[in-house]
Amino acid sequence: MKKILLAALTGLAWANSSFAQSSVTLYGLLDVSIGFSERGAGTVAPGTAASGMRAKSRLTDLQSNVGPGSRWGLRGTEDLGGGAKVNMVLESGLSLDTGATTQGGLLFGRQAYVGLSNANGWWISAGRQYSPMHAAYAQLTPMGGSYLGNVMGNSGYGPQNAMGASAGGGSYQTPGRVDNSVLVRKQLGDFTASLMVGAGNENDRGTGRLVNPGISYRKGPLLMHATYARWRANAESIGAGADPANLSMLVVGGAYEFGPVRMFAGHYEFRNPQDLATRSAAAANSPFAYTWHKTRTNWIAARMPVSTGAFTVELSRNTFKHHGAADGSSTVLGLLYEHTLSKRTSLYASAGQTSNNAFANNYHSGTSYILQPNGYGAKIRAVSLGMVHRF
Repeated sequence: MKKILLAALTGLAWANSSFAQSSVTLYGLLDVSIGFSERGAGTVAPGTAASGMRAKSRLTDLQSNVGPGSRWGLRGTEDLGGGAKVNMVLESGLSLDTGATTQGGLLFGRQAYVGLSNANGWWISAGRQYSPMHAAYAQLTPMGGSYLGNVMGNSGYGPQNAMGASAGGGSYQTPGRVDNSVLVRKQLGDFTASLMVGAGNENDRGTGRLVNPGISYRKGPLLMHATYARWRANAESIGAGADPANLSMLVVGGAYEFGPVRMFAGHYEFRNPQDLATRSAAAANSPFAYTWHKTRTNWIAARMPVSTGAFTVELSRNTFKHHGAADGSSTVLGLLYEHTLSKRTSLYASAGQTSNNAFANNYHSGTSYILQPNGYGAKIRAVSLGMVHRF
């Protein structure tokens, strides 16, 4: 890793700072909606109604972050000359319905990094930032992890990857946003290679440490991604004396433009071999706690522009692998229509459905708006009508 960082820094052609020019931009996005949802009846335990049933429930509410997610931030660059630049981002998430800060209350919980880049295609940055895994997954789905029924959020990506992690603790939201991380990226013609390393909880047990390489190919109408992440269980998810297991994640897929229609397909896999007996109370009591050791998601999706906006559909199938028990599965559908009012403002109608089999209790989500199931085998339906304004 030291050699890679040295090569990245050496490859950056720094110019005389006396020619530097800098700029900082305030930007943001406001996302609010009215939602209607129905969560079907489900069983308390998998595969049997003898364990008891939880009744159907309905909800109408004012929502934020079903769509792209409300945020504000500062984005800055300094031109060092010769194609070299300093780059920085400080980005904060919020809920427009209550005004509360999101990402666990972190001031700049969405992103906080500073780094360098040059005209030769090198990039290096450090801080709390998106991983190659997150970038690939988002670009391989037209909703990019937003709106009801989106592939990313409904595959378990995010809530189930760093159980019990505390905001500011070093592993919160790993491996999507990674604390204490360094990202190195190099563009090589039509290919882009990336490598991220994260220090995790920064302790002598090595909990939360992450390595995430990735490669992408983009040429004309074709986009392809392959990325693999491996990290140690975070400190909050295991007992004080437990050895942190190595968790891993894989995403591969592609997108292609057929005239005005852009098609997407891909595969996601998450493995957690951690012995359930070593889990901490925080992880065991999480609303996203699970008993399976591996989950897989396959998807197809499409986005088609129209004169007033765009239509998007995403269809995914999740499988949950258990040791010595029947597999759970859920089918998720997401539908979206975006209507453009101006360059900065749009309306949207988002609809989604999750259908769980008798051995699955998968939730249904938008960006960070989450509907928990009423039990195993429960079906969840939701519709949201909203507005997005960018500034």
